[in-house]
Amino acid sequence: MSREESSMPRAFFVTGNQYKAEEVARLLSGIDVVWRKLALPGHEPADDAQGPIDLGALAKRKVLAAYQVLGAPCFVETTALELDSGVTLTGARFKKQWLAQGERAFLDTHGGNRGRARVAVAFSENGHPGHVALFEGSMAGTLLTEPRGEGGYGWDRAWLPDGYERTLGEMAQHKFFLNMRHRPYLELADRLREQSAGGAYEAHVTIAARSEDEFQRFRAFCGAAGVKCIFIELGQGEARFQPMTASYHHGPLKQAQEEVQAFARALAVEGFDVTRLKIEALGANKDIPSDDATARAQPANYFEFHVKVTLPAEGADVEALRARCERYGAHLSRNARKVRADGGAERFVTLRVKGLGRANAEARFSAVLRDLAETGLPLSYPLREYTVYDSNHALDRGWGEVRS
Repeated sequence: MSREESSMPRAFFVTGNQYKAEEVARLLSGIDVVWRKLALPGHEPADDAQGPIDLGALAKRKVLAAYQVLGAPCFVETTALELDSGVTLTGARFKKQWLAQGERAFLDTHGGNRGRARVAVAFSENGHPGHVALFEGSMAGTLLTEPRGEGGYGWDRAWLPDGYERTLGEMAQHKFFLNMRHRPYLELADRLREQSAGGAYEAHVTIAARSEDEFQRFRAFCGAAGVKCIFIELGQGEARFQPMTASYHHGPLKQAQEEVQAFARALAVEGFDVTRLKIEALGANKDIPSDDATARAQPANYFEFHVKVTLPAEGADVEALRARCERYGAHLSRNARKVRADGGAERFVTLRVKGLGRANAEARFSAVLRDLAETGLPLSYPLREYTVYDSNHALDRGWGEVRS
């Protein structure tokens, strides 16, 4: 029986930390991974252990123990805070001291030291000790004497990464692609994902622009980087205004993710709050599922279809258009910064479909196009894309729920 037929996830992520599970879910968006809590005692170094900690060996021991319980592909991670003062704490030992001493006393003792935060991710496909895959990452920075920010967990509020002016706690919304995890989980994703030749992708990096000045600064940054900037306004929803980039990439998905994350990190350095990374496969890209079974095996991914509708300067009935679209689960948006010389208005119709292969998904879009054609309104620029990575599905809550 195939994994898709048995509803077996691609892998289990074993951790007792809900916040860590949520962060990893964003890094591995598009891959069917299930969070599982398991008690794995006896695999931490002793409290009085001295010297460097072999995080990789520790992670391997844990993942093999997890596989013995689950009997299915799984992965774990171990973390450590290594300070130049000579103090080295695993994530578990750090938590124990942090809770025992309190944040203030811990930072009085250890704050002001440079060092690095490390992570080791171990993946076991079959439980064989010789077949464990290991992925490691680190981030240099300084443990501050005063915490800053209200987000994150662990040492995030006090950890100032090199090259940034804000702590991870102040960048909690997008720290998943900034901290030590982003590289090892890119490599793990490449291992977990079905092998493909990739192809062409379009990527969008969305920010939270809270003022006109911030939006203009974002537009200037994009212009200097040679990246298109657009300002999408949704018809409804919790995050109606979404300034974002639009860029094209070619090659394997991992390469596209690396390029998009690098640009997002550059935005974070400039003080922007990144709210979403999204990558869409285009055209003949091999990541687009051709049949329903393949699509159902990727429950976080979805087709996204667009067509532009031009409305007249007078007598435009946007609500009637919206109602017509909603019969199919489609939604309206617009480019808030675009003004037509003839006084007309433009709306983008977006239809999202998951769990269907290319032919069946496109059949739904064709039905929308036929219905819209009956209005007599000009239709242009139909686009067909397949979202292979979306770090924040919730950003469109109240607007773009995906239909199966």
